[in-house]
Amino acid sequence: MIKGILSIILCLFIPLHVVAEEDAIEKVDWNLSKTEIVVTFLDLSSGEAILIQTGHGETILINTGGPQTTDELINRLETLSVLKLDSVLLTSLDKQYVSNLMWLNRGYIIDEIIVPDVFRNELQTEFTLQHGNIQYWDESIMKEMSSGVTIRPLNIQYEGGMSLHVGFGKHDLLLMGAADSKVEEAILKKSSIRAEILKVAQFAQADGTSESFLKKVDPHVAIIFRERKRMPSSDVLERLNETWIDIYQTRQFGNVAIRFDQENYEVITFEAKDKE
Repeated sequence: MIKGILSIILCLFIPLHVVAEEDAIEKVDWNLSKTEIVVTFLDLSSGEAILIQTGHGETILINTGGPQTTDELINRLETLSVLKLDSVLLTSLDKQYVSNLMWLNRGYIIDEIIVPDVFRNELQTEFTLQHGNIQYWDESIMKEMSSGVTIRPLNIQYEGGMSLHVGFGKHDLLLMGAADSKVEEAILKKSSIRAEILKVAQFAQADGTSESFLKKVDPHVAIIFRERKRMPSSDVLERLNETWIDIYQTRQFGNVAIRFDQENYEVITFEAKDKE
């Protein structure tokens, strides 16, 4: 895999069918084959939300975004032609991850909601979910989709939430939950993970994404979500730059989509057109 990844404007990406105005995208049809997936790191003004779409028509939303982002999430899902969600997976119950959960539960058909088992009591206390299929995960679980995508928890903490490994073909994505060097050490002790794509933990807070962790994981691409009123740690950014990783901050690039086939991947950045 070539370490340098080409990032292109979505409306110039030939296989897509889009309607664009002033560089903002109104609608996306990825036109995926059965052997392709797209993972989109959604640009919200605060919080995390990651959408996985497969050529088999499967959709998984990992986290639902932060406070005051409902209209933004609606816009992103409509832009990406999402009509239903097979799974909504929550890695944390912090407001930066679950603020739109209740709206999604009312507004979308969701086949299952997945939550770390350590949050079972808190979920039942704080959320009134009219949903019959809530799955509680521990670290022994692995979810395999018909497209060949696998999702498994690597580490679950009450403080910091769940870190995930997503696999597809020859590709590995590491979605870090806690910005904590002890969590990083625990993950590396459990398995020798090298991941092309790293979602940086907790909006690039200073306590995580250590130099030793980056050297062992050896990512090619790092994604940093934004949190309202907080900027990424300059130390974390410096460590990422020193290891020649391509850094995509959603506050700078907008939505960051990564299209995979079994062998290769391509990073595509785009702005979604806001409603008038």
